[in-house]
Amino acid sequence: MHFEKNKYFINNKIRANLVRVTHENNQLGVMPIQEALNYSFQRGLDLILINSQTNPPLCIVEEFGKFKYENKIKEKEVRKKQKEAVVVIKEVRMTPTISDHDLQTKLKSVISFLESGKSVQVQIRFSHRELNHKEIGIQKIDIIIESTKNIASIEQKPSFFGKSLVCKLVPLRKKNGIQRNENVKQSNT
Repeated sequence: MHFEKNKYFINNKIRANLVRVTHENNQLGVMPIQEALNYSFQRGLDLILINSQTNPPLCIVEEFGKFKYENKIKEKEVRKKQKEAVVVIKEVRMTPTISDHDLQTKLKSVISFLESGKSVQVQIRFSHRELNHKEIGIQKIDIIIESTKNIASIEQKPSFFGKSLVCKLVPLRKKNGIQRNENVKQSNT
């Protein structure tokens, strides 16, 4: 929301007969538009239409420049809080036939993501024939869970979704410190 003179109706641009007026957080009540304009002009301030959807429309008496500045600051705080609320989920994919060395490399990635405070979704994808040996994939995911038990807890136990075995790990400090119903951004590794 960018504040421009055209975006808000101020002073003589307000097209209502009656308006509800507030000044310095005090309700002045419902008054004719001309009376509200006189009140604001006597104080050297502007009459700003805030909400035209109410009956009667809501106006405040304030300096328009100060009003724009305060709303710009509020916008920045809201955007900052939205950025802080985003939880990044990293995804690590592998197959059940992954070699031990490659598994250790993937494990290092999982540990680094968890230590940086990010949640990790571990996904083991099975081909058609590999589905006959699900225990191999479960062993691989158990290795990852066992290796990260000191820095992470299991948010989603290993379970099958189609041809994939999926498990979600959350850093210990993050699970205790932040509420979990936040926006989620996913990225792949």
